[in-house]
Amino acid sequence: RAEAAKAVGVYNPEFFLAEDYEYWLRLFRYGKLKHICKTIYYYRSHPASLSGTRLADIKAVTNRLINENFDFLHKLSLDNNIEFEFFEAILYRCSDETERKQYRNRFFKISKRYLIKKIRKKVKRIIRQSPAGPVLVKLKGKFIK
Repeated sequence: RAEAAKAVGVYNPEFFLAEDYEYWLRLFRYGKLKHICKTIYYYRSHPASLSGTRLADIKAVTNRLINENFDFLHKLSLDNNIEFEFFEAILYRCSDETERKQYRNRFFKISKRYLIKKIRKKVKRIIRQSPAGPVLVKLKGKFIK
């Protein structure tokens, strides 16, 4: 762990308000990260904190990090078979519909699987809302409940 910390260096002040995300991305490029299933520190939250007063700035810096590291993050999502979840997480972080639309278009260009999954999700929602109740629908040779 100390070797990894030395290799990637310290927090980058250029990414103030999201410097921890940027640091984790550098660590991830260096080696694998693993989830620790225990509390190792506590985060104090109050109305005057930076997280409370500068949320828009935090989102802007985080979006910049996502854009700069998009190809790396997308490859990780493919390697771990979580591409759809990756895209959905990015869309969730978007601050407005224009930004959301730009990301969606980017996703559709690079991933037919994402587009098909979105279509299936929409068809399922329409079916559930229909007066006929749950039915089977054939979409591209596959049945959807």
